[in-house]
Amino acid sequence: MIHEYAVNPDSLSSFNEIWQALEQFGVGHGRMLVGCPKRWWGMVQANLAVAESQLPPAEYKELEERCFRLKEDRILIHRRNMKFDGETKTWLEGLLSEHRERPFRAVLQLDPDANSEIPVLGKFDFKDRNPLWSVSRSVAVDRSDTALAAVVAPLLQISSDLLLIDPYFSSDYRHCATLRCMLAAALEGGGKLGRVEVHTKTAASADLLANNIRQFVYAKLAECPEIHVFKWTQKPGGERLHDRFILSDRGGVEIPGGTDTGDAGQTTNVHLLDNKAYLFRWNQYQPETAAFKLVESFCVPA
Repeated sequence: MIHEYAVNPDSLSSFNEIWQALEQFGVGHGRMLVGCPKRWWGMVQANLAVAESQLPPAEYKELEERCFRLKEDRILIHRRNMKFDGETKTWLEGLLSEHRERPFRAVLQLDPDANSEIPVLGKFDFKDRNPLWSVSRSVAVDRSDTALAAVVAPLLQISSDLLLIDPYFSSDYRHCATLRCMLAAALEGGGKLGRVEVHTKTAASADLLANNIRQFVYAKLAECPEIHVFKWTQKPGGERLHDRFILSDRGGVEIPGGTDTGDAGQTTNVHLLDNKAYLFRWNQYQPETAAFKLVESFCVPA
């Protein structure tokens, strides 16, 4: 559901169709912009410095603001273990090397070129009927721990926070199995997580929840950050505790069928949340803006 694209930083030094395309980037759109090479952002800033002397002040200011919104809106990501540093190869050579190791969905550029090995989206291709541009924001997946983790892995691997929201997360190992697989996906390749939380309304005791997390999560991972558990209850006349989500600092998905594993043959839909819905759900589970009454919270030491 989330796909990675590349853009030559030189393409962003003036207003063109690529800027219009980037308005439809972000987790909620299922498209992320990879900063390739490692010094991609430095190259963008260098181009801005040149543009400042060439553009009228108002036009330059708008271009500068658009560039910085790529970071502010969290559209721009950096791949783990990227080898292309931008110093020893041309942009096209380095991009091709990265693509062979970990394919991009496509590279965005104004005009096609002779390099057919990397799929290209030109200025007339940013249409939903183009399969390189079209993105499915909802998919049906098996209710297995590995399938649920795989569908959210692209989100988790660009995030530093993981909040599993499932009011029915309980002492059952089936929830822990999914959490374990999601953590493994997030940490793959040297990934780091600073905040891992489980939000539930379960009646299971803190001791039982903590023991199951130790047994079914910690014991099966070589390395794992501490997991914090929050138990909530509905406020009188307030929001219902029912929906299930995976939320990160970048965006989120809804999993209506639940985050626990199911029987063979069972499936659930997984939906990308648009930015407005994501922020609404994110705020519901933050201490200062919580939509529910906190019953208990505790940390499970690793």
